[in-house]
Amino acid sequence: QATPDDAELRRLLGVALLEGGDPVAAALELRKARELGAPETTTLPWLAASSTIMRWVGGVVAMSTKSSSSLASMVSTSVYILAPKASAAA
Repeated sequence: QATPDDAELRRLLGVALLEGGDPVAAALELRKARELGAPETTTLPWLAASSTIMRWVGGVVAMSTKSSSSLASMVSTSVYILAPKASAAA
């Protein structure tokens, strides 16, 4: 990380992690972006989506014995449905 204090790079990394199916790491990066001064309008929608996905996946895991590939598919689908659209978050 050549620029660990770049708020926009942290935000973009958080979005990429969320879209890649890792809401926990995404939330960490998005929170760091906020601490570094990224605007709420570009971080809070993504943080809300990551929190919703973590709660939803936690409930599914608690109630299900589905395979990890099925769980990964559910996470990807929920990211697509819940994450802010690029035009709305830009």
